[in-house]
Amino acid sequence: YLLKLVDDGSLNILWEIRCPDFDCNSVILRTHNLSEIMGKEIECDYCENGLLVRRQHVFPVFEINDDFREFLKQSKKKQVNYLHAL
Repeated sequence: YLLKLVDDGSLNILWEIRCPDFDCNSVILRTHNLSEIMGKEIECDYCENGLLVRRQHVFPVFEINDDFREFLKQSKKKQVNYLHAL
């Protein structure tokens, strides 16, 4: 379902690289272009461990597109608050 929303432009997909150290588990970076980072050596800013980026370190993250966010705000404003009207 979320990928359908990416296709229609409502959501953007980002790729999150997380530190594999269970004590750390920090988000190292987020990127739109996964091919730029795959197979690269990066370092965690928190625990300073080095990491060769592989599939197991990559997680999809979805964010609301700015235009869709504005549409949701406007549609929320147009809804009638029946309890408030009483």
